[in-house]
Amino acid sequence: MHWLSKQPAFGKSREFEITTRSVGKNSLDTTTGDLDEEEEDSEQFSHGRRKKKVVFMPCHDTTHTIYYGGHLLRVTRSKRNSDYGSTQELKISVVARSNDVIKRLVLEAKKLYEADAEHRIHIYLADHYGYWRYNGSRQKRPLSSIVLEPGVKDMIVADCKDFLRSEDWYAERGIPYRRGYLLYGVPGSGKTSLIHALAGELGLDIYVVSLSAKGMNDTMLMNLMGRIPQRCILLLEVIQAVRSKTST
Repeated sequence: MHWLSKQPAFGKSREFEITTRSVGKNSLDTTTGDLDEEEEDSEQFSHGRRKKKVVFMPCHDTTHTIYYGGHLLRVTRSKRNSDYGSTQELKISVVARSNDVIKRLVLEAKKLYEADAEHRIHIYLADHYGYWRYNGSRQKRPLSSIVLEPGVKDMIVADCKDFLRSEDWYAERGIPYRRGYLLYGVPGSGKTSLIHALAGELGLDIYVVSLSAKGMNDTMLMNLMGRIPQRCILLLEVIQAVRSKTST
């Protein structure tokens, strides 16, 4: 979808849906069909609120034609709804002697997405069905913006990097490859900010589980653990709520 959003033909569709979203720097969702207001003032905020951009997206279940690599591609965007939420699918077809043009397109789309996502982290939230749902991306936060006791940040970053280089050491000894840190403090003390800064420094995505969420149990938690990638930051929130329940 990210690659298609950059194609002029995709943005000029005559059958489209309209939505709005917040304007932000380095957004990965900018499309060729977006509508910008012609204003001399380029401020992103109005009356203390972030401005909204009008977004044009080609309709679902409609076929669009794109010229790429000397071939005409037919692209169909569809949406499927289920009890576990909705998913989007893209069907691309081309008349050619081989599928090389499709392979080149996929590789180009992959490189474009990775280049745009280089300065962002992706966040996933656990839903009440036991699945991970994409919750958007966020600009990487520099570690220099986090204020801690002298030496604490350097110690944590050095330990994390040493752990990421030690996968073979864990495998040779049959030890589960994971590392845990307990962050505690009053709300607003910077726990989440530190996690986001570490994710940006290490190039890892964040997967968030609220242990106090409705319906959370051992089975659901095990299912979620089995669906996370090998390298990521798993954030378990509200541990104190679980402890208070077990102690009463």
